Amino acid sequence: MKDQHMLVNSNPTASQRKTAITLITVNVLSLFAMAHHPTAHGESGTGLLNALVAMGGLNQFIHGALIATTLITWLCLVEFSTSGFKHWLVRNALLLYSFGTLAMTGAALINGFVSIRLADQLLHASADLQQGGPLLLQFSWAVNQTLVGFAVIAMCAGIACWSLHLCSGSKHARILGIAGLIMAITQIGMQWIHHGNYDVHQMMVFVVWHALWCIAIAFLMLGREKHANTVKAE
Repeated sequence: MKDQHMLVNSNPTASQRKTAITLITVNVLSLFAMAHHPTAHGESGTGLLNALVAMGGLNQFIHGALIATTLITWLCLVEFSTSGFKHWLVRNALLLYSFGTLAMTGAALINGFVSIRLADQLLHASADLQQGGPLLLQFSWAVNQTLVGFAVIAMCAGIACWSLHLCSGSKHARILGIAGLIMAITQIGMQWIHHGNYDVHQMMVFVVWHALWCIAIAFLMLGREKHANTVKAE
């Protein structure tokens, strides 16, 4: 009865194995995409607009890739949670992480697509509108940062709930659960220290530990599959 609501099923299916492999792949790709995240610089308002437009193609590709990896990771964690969904911690984890995924997707859409389109339109606008360009870009950046801050808190809360549930599992699950709790609490503390501001470097920190946690979850799933296959062979 103890294993009835555990996240990692003692009889894993081929679907769970594919989920684990997918989770590893997309999180490695997310690290690669974040490492190539472009940054625009300009000495004037027009210079910043030109810089944004010039890097538009790369910026859209990187943020499109990050959106895809974020959504696929969410789908993998939905599959990961199915076997333990009757437990309140797992349900809350999935709901909180889902809210974070939606907010993070919105933030990436603003930074990767809205800001580029806005900059392109401002470059072809009248001089009066161009003077207000920096204010519009600052507004879009403020919305982006607000969404990112909310997303990180929600995703950390979801990971904390998953981690608490893992602490009632096997030895490896408990280790991962404790590590997840420490990382989630540390991330929220860092957000408080930086007043909710996320530049590329601070975002990279979150992406790295989040990817490592997801990859560890995937290996936990694969490890249970290997154990189940060994027992079956015996």
